[in-house]
Amino acid sequence: MNTKICCTCKRELPTTEFSKGAAFPDGLQPMCKSCYKEYRRQRDARIKQVLHNARVITDYTAEELLAELDRRGFQFTMTYAPTNNAMAAEESVE
Repeated sequence: MNTKICCTCKRELPTTEFSKGAAFPDGLQPMCKSCYKEYRRQRDARIKQVLHNARVITDYTAEELLAELDRRGFQFTMTYAPTNNAMAAEESVE
């Protein structure tokens, strides 16, 4: 029976405890199935927490949105062109 050492738990396990990994020289993932399952559980919990805490764009005021985009490093030029829909509607009637 062939064995392999898991890169996470450092245990020597039978190769049947590793998933296939075509990108790796031995054809097996470097992490055993149980370690990978725990890794996925923790990663999914982190993603769920981030999504739960994320603000929707409509939650921001204009100033908060601009500050958040600036904080994230967005480079932009913004112009403001007010429109008067009532005036436009009157002009289209004539």
